[in-house]
Amino acid sequence: MGSFYDAEKAGEGRAPARSSLRLKYEAQVEIARKQLGDLELIRMKLGLSARKICQLLLVDPSAWSRWTRDGQSAPPHVWRALQWYMMLQEKVPGLSPEYFLGRSTETAALHLKKEMELRYQAIEQGQTLWSGQQKQLLQELKSKLEQAEQSEQQLQMQIQNLEKKVFRVYFSIVLILGIGLFTAALYHLKTSAN
Repeated sequence: MGSFYDAEKAGEGRAPARSSLRLKYEAQVEIARKQLGDLELIRMKLGLSARKICQLLLVDPSAWSRWTRDGQSAPPHVWRALQWYMMLQEKVPGLSPEYFLGRSTETAALHLKKEMELRYQAIEQGQTLWSGQQKQLLQELKSKLEQAEQSEQQLQMQIQNLEKKVFRVYFSIVLILGIGLFTAALYHLKTSAN
């Protein structure tokens, strides 16, 4: 599989100068590829369809096809994002890519609760004409509605805990990157002063 920069060169017709930064990015991509596997393997580990992983990475599906079928490599920032998603999945159990796509279990619980409330109201309005079996059905629906409300509360707590964990992980990453940049800047100033 050619590197991202090889594909870039092919489009230009001439080889661009490969700076030390480009070489560093290519090396990081190779390390990520060895750690995580190929793109399709990562997609399967995340449990996403090709369309969903494109939404997660904010890329066009045709680009994903080029990277997985035509032998071109994804850009370094895509590999870095995939590394972060995989790391977050390890560090925060229960955190799914659906969280980043804006669809969570919270939405499903709210939908279920609303549906149960509507059914309950419809049954309550016709309560006087009911047989014993219908009254038993009403009790079952009341019980399911209570269970759905309890599930919603539990899910809300889990979501809040996950959001706190995600924030801590992001904060840690940003802090580590900031310290690294600060150290690099100090080193650069020190070496340039000499």
